[in-house]
Amino acid sequence: MGDLFLSPHHGLPDHLANIPKEDHINFLCSLFYNILIDQVMFTHHPEDYWKFRLLTFYPKMDRTLGWARTLMMANPYELFSEEVIKPRSIHPDTLLEKFDLWAKFIIKDSQKYFDKHNLGTTSWGTVRDSMLNDPDCTRGVYYGETLRLRLLEEG
Repeated sequence: MGDLFLSPHHGLPDHLANIPKEDHINFLCSLFYNILIDQVMFTHHPEDYWKFRLLTFYPKMDRTLGWARTLMMANPYELFSEEVIKPRSIHPDTLLEKFDLWAKFIIKDSQKYFDKHNLGTTSWGTVRDSMLNDPDCTRGVYYGETLRLRLLEEG
C-alpha cells in the first residue's frame, strides 16, 4: 500500500507515473473494486475462491513497506487515503462521483460474471449479501455508504 504513496520522504517511485493523470481516478476505482471482490471471495466464499482466483487473478494489496514489515492485507478503502489522493491533486468530491459510477458498473458487470461462470455455491447474490453484511465492505460515510446504497439499489 505504501508503494502508492507519493512522497519524496519514502523514496519510492510513483507507481502511477505511466498512467495518464486524467485516468488516475478510474485506475484507483477499478483497483478498489477488483481488490474488494477478491477479498470478499477469499473471506466469505473460500469453497469457491480458488476457482474464482484462477479465472480472475485479481491483484492483492498489502500494507508492507519494504522487507521488514509483516505481510497483511490492506483494506481497499486505503486507496483513497490522503497519502494517495492529495499529492496527485485528486479532489475527494470528484473521486466520490467516479466511485459511484464505478459502483454501478461493477455491480452490473459482476452480475454478468457470476451468471456466466459456475463457481459452485457462490453467485452474485451471495457475494452481494456478503458485502452488505460485512461492515468492512461498506465502511465509511462517503465511499462505503455509496457502495451500500448501490448494492441495495442495483442488486
